[in-house]
Amino acid sequence: MALAVSYIDAAYWSSDNAAPTLASVTLNTGDLLIALCLQDEPFDNQAVTSATWGANGLTLAVEKLGDAGGSFDWIAGAAYIYQVSSGATSTITFNLAGAAVRGAIIALKATGFDTGTPVGDTDNTQVTVAAASLTLTGAAGDVAIYGVATDYQATDRWLEGNNSITEDYNSDPRPGNVGRAKLAVGHKAFSTTSCTLGFTSRGIDSSPTDVSIDQLAIGLVIKAASGGGSIVPILHHMQRMRALQ
Repeated sequence: MALAVSYIDAAYWSSDNAAPTLASVTLNTGDLLIALCLQDEPFDNQAVTSATWGANGLTLAVEKLGDAGGSFDWIAGAAYIYQVSSGATSTITFNLAGAAVRGAIIALKATGFDTGTPVGDTDNTQVTVAAASLTLTGAAGDVAIYGVATDYQATDRWLEGNNSITEDYNSDPRPGNVGRAKLAVGHKAFSTTSCTLGFTSRGIDSSPTDVSIDQLAIGLVIKAASGGGSIVPILHHMQRMRALQ
């Protein structure tokens, strides 16, 4: 069975919240849940203390709290996983060390993954550029997942994928109507032993151009089961699947 990654749902919050939730997340026995929490809390980003899906505790895969000064100190990202032992519909909850005023929970799932060691390489970055990305290591058939948090302070600004990433979630796509907390998640299959993916900040809808901005990103690799073959991704907001040749 080839590794497949698909978007489930997302929830954006925009007022003080120490325990943001994403309700009605349905998973089947044997699925791998990948839950990301991206946040923007002025002057005081918050660590994730725990995450749950119903009564089930999730395991931390990667987390980064911005610490480079300026708006970096406002933003953070974390990704947690859980191998589903019994299918159900439950709520994802991220418990934060303190309230965060803006953010999003994004849920993905994987099938055909390495059940012994689902997560391979992880990485993070905090950079002031237009085109931010991470290069992760793995094997052909693995899938890299990328989440980015920014603190834009203007409208007419948005994030769009680069390096052929599949966009799973974008809190404020073009033309960018929200003045803060541009958050995005995407994934990409490995074709060799490395995979580069990310998002580019853009602005000025009437004549789009790259705009340098503080970006904090996290990345993780979901490993394919041995002999899993090529990936068959399920694209966000589409009702069909096609095998990548």
